[in-house]
Amino acid sequence: MEKIPLVTLSQLKSKYRFIKPNRYTFLPIYPSPELAEFIGMLLSDGILNKWGTVAFVNSNEHLIGNWKELLNQLFYKKSKVRPLTGFKHKKPDFVVRITSTAIAKVLKEIGLPHGRRSEQLFNVPEFIRNPKKYNVLNEECLQIQRIFLRAIFSCDGTKPLINKGKEGYRIWIRLGFNKDERLRDNCIEFLNEIKEMLNNFDIKTTKIYHYPPRRDFFFSITKKASILKFYNEIGYNIEYKQRELEKIKEFIKNFKTVHQKRLETILEFLSKPRSTLEIKNMIGLHFSKAYLNLVKLQKQGLIDRIRENNKSIWIRR
Repeated sequence: MEKIPLVTLSQLKSKYRFIKPNRYTFLPIYPSPELAEFIGMLLSDGILNKWGTVAFVNSNEHLIGNWKELLNQLFYKKSKVRPLTGFKHKKPDFVVRITSTAIAKVLKEIGLPHGRRSEQLFNVPEFIRNPKKYNVLNEECLQIQRIFLRAIFSCDGTKPLINKGKEGYRIWIRLGFNKDERLRDNCIEFLNEIKEMLNNFDIKTTKIYHYPPRRDFFFSITKKASILKFYNEIGYNIEYKQRELEKIKEFIKNFKTVHQKRLETILEFLSKPRSTLEIKNMIGLHFSKAYLNLVKLQKQGLIDRIRENNKSIWIRR
């Protein structure tokens, strides 16, 4: 079966009074990974209004160049990269900007909002959430979602962060958006759509957080297995973020090795019955971390716990 087009010239003619066909030579437009990437970047750092301004602003020259190429590939529109003046940032911003009411109309039909993103209702376009509806092949369905997620996280996601606390290392990748408080339900719905797509790659996420009076809504990827899957399935288009992700991947792999050696050490210490406090002192961990390691060994069927004088005593099987 052939793909179903998202927008055709006849659809536009039935909706708008004055349509000049020579301005819509790029139609019909179909679902594709390239269109998903273009839209993901536009939703993150783009500008779109009813007067026909279509622009992308970012400090990363690779992203800027990539969006410029997609604009030409999808809509046959050439453009130039210019420095964005009038704003003082640590890194200079660049902008790719065109004026085309035709492209602006088509993007609105696909599901992109006109105006300030933080003040508009919008969702992930349906062809990205449910590509099968448009007769997209199974292999390409996941690719469309993968490329869209990569674009969103490259622009609006944090680089992987790691923090060492009393209870061990905490690793996370965060994605968030600013939204007017009156539109909080729509922002939560939008983030939930992204979480559902991540779940298609078996990437687990936290709940969505929001701390008034701040306007940002966000969720995180915190589980080590999910961060490794994010590395394998999604990744970043920005070099420094991808480099940090590779470092985190190596850290997690090394952590698994160290963790396994620690469990083996605990088993050696349990050659005779010992309390949690004794194990904690022997391996130099926080009490709760030592307890979690002991519980893990218990679940693996390697040790048992008994109560003695109101204390947990651990013994090898």
